Amino acid sequence: MYHPTRVRLFVFITIIVLLFAATAFFIIRTPKDTASELAYLRSANSSQKDVEHFFEVVAKEKGGVYAYDLLRQAPFLNVDTHEVGHVIGDVLYKQKGIQGIHYCTHEFRNACSHSIVIHFFIEHGEAGVSQAIAACQNIPGFGNYLQCFHALGHGMLASQGYDLPKTAAFCTTVGTPEFDYKETKECIGGTIMELIGGGAHDPDLWKKKRAQYVTVTDPLRPCSDDFIPAIAKKRCYVYLTPHLFWSAGLRAFDPAINFSTAFSFCSKLSTTDLASRSGCYGGFGKEFLSFIQQGDVRKSGHESDADLAQLHTWCGQAGTIEGTTSCVINTLESLYWDGKNSHLTAINFCELSAHPVTRSACFLNIIALTFTYVTDRAQLERVCADIPDDFKKECNSHFIPIPLSKESEPVSKKTL
Repeated sequence: MYHPTRVRLFVFITIIVLLFAATAFFIIRTPKDTASELAYLRSANSSQKDVEHFFEVVAKEKGGVYAYDLLRQAPFLNVDTHEVGHVIGDVLYKQKGIQGIHYCTHEFRNACSHSIVIHFFIEHGEAGVSQAIAACQNIPGFGNYLQCFHALGHGMLASQGYDLPKTAAFCTTVGTPEFDYKETKECIGGTIMELIGGGAHDPDLWKKKRAQYVTVTDPLRPCSDDFIPAIAKKRCYVYLTPHLFWSAGLRAFDPAINFSTAFSFCSKLSTTDLASRSGCYGGFGKEFLSFIQQGDVRKSGHESDADLAQLHTWCGQAGTIEGTTSCVINTLESLYWDGKNSHLTAINFCELSAHPVTRSACFLNIIALTFTYVTDRAQLERVCADIPDDFKKECNSHFIPIPLSKESEPVSKKTL
């Protein structure tokens, strides 16, 4: 017989049990002090989704700044910590708005500034351009400044309903001759990255618009399209690599994969367009490093000799000195990250180059990157002291003698 009272009692007890379970879950997932949180992370074998949820809860309860500090201290997690950084940045933006960018660092591949700028643009659109650019200009460090424009590309594409030609046109307006229009190049890079693998802000619209520009029948689009500015095509191709994998039939990573088919798309670019070819071959390098790191970008500088050798092996599948060298150089750029990671690991990586042309290009890029982004003279001197003898003269030629009475003079006379 139906008893309403018993049914209500059953429902009430069920709700209490569920609430208790949920409370217990969050107590377990989000310990209340830093030591307990770190102990939990060391013991947990969590998925990407689990880790992102854990840090989202921590950021909401204790603040985004605290959550970033916890991620900084956390053990290696074998998840994409750049994406975890984005999750924390999403919360930080809700807490502090565009001013949250002042708490951002280069760590986690600039995930913090990416999130702040992306959300600001989604909220304000073109009306917020001047304020966003002003925020970028106030970020210390040239590399961080450029990464802010990368985030501008992400945010502008999403805020413009994934209208790629319109966003590309916007990117052409942010470049400055002072920095060789690197702002435009980074903006296009962020735009293409959002187009290829983003879409979180409106998945259905993203999928629909993406299909207009990205096809397996013409894998080099949209970078080959005329609306991508010529000065930024190289950067566009750097971020096209995941689509080249897909177009080559690669659906899941396996260390035994042969990447030669994916590399072959780059050979279809004109031999007179060296910049685009370099970007296309080079883009594989950043993806290969991500495979080695299993997504945890904090592992940069901790790679073993076997890891570094594997990176060279994969780059060698480009099949030409041109392709291999471009791949190696881009791997170095990701490994060294504007001179913020270990220069000794970068040097070790270059020493493993199989061809003298590749080896020379690799070491010359260590020098160029160091003197473009590193401002501490002592660190510059350490790099030149540790670099192989056949490159010491070139390295030391980048110094400007410091007058005895003016210790604050610039230490570099060359930039990329």
